[in-house]
Amino acid sequence: MSMQSDLEAACLSAGAGDEPGAMWAEFVLGPELPLFAGHFPGHPLVPGVMQIETIPVALKRITGHSYRVVRIKKAKFSSPVTPGEQVLLRLQTETRGDELRVRAQLRVGEKTAGSFVVDLRRP
Repeated sequence: MSMQSDLEAACLSAGAGDEPGAMWAEFVLGPELPLFAGHFPGHPLVPGVMQIETIPVALKRITGHSYRVVRIKKAKFSSPVTPGEQVLLRLQTETRGDELRVRAQLRVGEKTAGSFVVDLRRP
C-alpha cells in the first residue's frame, strides 16, 4: 500500500464544521503499518509528512476533490502521535485564487499534536 492509501483507510469519518470553511476529520493509523518498523524501531511515531498529508486526504473525503500540497507555510509539531491513537484534524479553509489556504490543528485527546498552515491546489 502507499502512504496515500494508508491515510485514506485510516480516515474514520470527516465532515463540514459549523462555520463557513470549517471542516474536521478523524484518523487512526494502526500499528500494523510497515512505516512504523523504521520510524522509529521500539518507539514508533507517525511521521510529520503523514500528519501533514492528512489534510488533502480529509479534503478529498469531504469535498470529493483531490488536492496536493504546494506550500507549507507553517508546521509546528507539539506532541508526538503514536500508532493507534485517535487523531482529530480541524481545518479552516480559505480560497486564494487557484489555491486553497488551510489552517489545520491536529489533536490527540486534549493535546494539540500539531498546527499547520498549508497551501493546496487541485491537480
